[in-house]
Amino acid sequence: MTGTNWLEIQNRLLASYEEVRQELERIPGVVEVGVGLRRRAGALVDEAVYVVSVRRKLPPEQVPRGELVPSESAAYRRRSRSKAETERLLALLPDVRDRLIGIPGVTKVAVGVRERGGELTDEFVFRVHVEQKLPADEVPADQMVPAEVAGVPTDVVVRRRPVPEIGFGDEDDWTSYSPKVGGSRLGAEVAGGTGTLGCFCERTSDGKVVFLSNWHVLIDPGGANGDGVGHPKWWKSCCCTTGKIGEVVDFDEDLDCAIGLLDSGSPTRRRSAGSSGRTAPPSSRAGSRVPPRPSPTTRCGRWAPAPG
Repeated sequence: MTGTNWLEIQNRLLASYEEVRQELERIPGVVEVGVGLRRRAGALVDEAVYVVSVRRKLPPEQVPRGELVPSESAAYRRRSRSKAETERLLALLPDVRDRLIGIPGVTKVAVGVRERGGELTDEFVFRVHVEQKLPADEVPADQMVPAEVAGVPTDVVVRRRPVPEIGFGDEDDWTSYSPKVGGSRLGAEVAGGTGTLGCFCERTSDGKVVFLSNWHVLIDPGGANGDGVGHPKWWKSCCCTTGKIGEVVDFDEDLDCAIGLLDSGSPTRRRSAGSSGRTAPPSSRAGSRVPPRPSPTTRCGRWAPAPG
């Protein structure tokens, strides 16, 4: 057995572990479920498995039908099948997208599960997003999304438009605040556009002040750690840079979070309750500590202690 194969198998088992544990621990006599190597005749062999600890091991014929530990977990089999099907559809997606994106009204083609009556099912499909969903008899034949492409069913869904956020009326605030305040605008050196400076935090590793925003604000697209961050945006000409308040030091795409290290000499203060701005969720990997609850005259997530 190679180390690489063991690691891949172990990670695959661990990905389904919680579902498998819940499934198997409901069986009478099962006391614990773990991940490890199979044991044969008292010796470990090179096969990664779910290790099921029971109160007493009996021959299969002596175990009541509802209390027999299955040779393969249904939860693991379901998760493995889902992963394999997703990978298969993703391999087909580029060609399918090219075929469907030219249909009038189609805005996006993706891999997902079918939706029925507002509920997700277990059927994997190509989800075809359209501006408007019409009855089949009202759609010209040459503009109809086929029920199946490349042997895979399609599911036509109406494009979900973003809902305007209800704030305090200053979403278009381009003020350059001094001291800096949570809820104001900022932009990164490489990433496109601008977004919200959610709040300031104290980094637990060294006590330095960092500012919290979103991955899609500070990184997407093309950004990286070390990029400069400006307030209310990153301004750079042939000779100088203005508005710089720090640089990106960590991010998490899955959580849509990013933090930047605040430059020394950039003071911060609380922002009044009458101010706006979106508050980003704290990143579990940023190593930051959210400050204590503010006073009633402030909004949570829009203040920070002064550096130092």
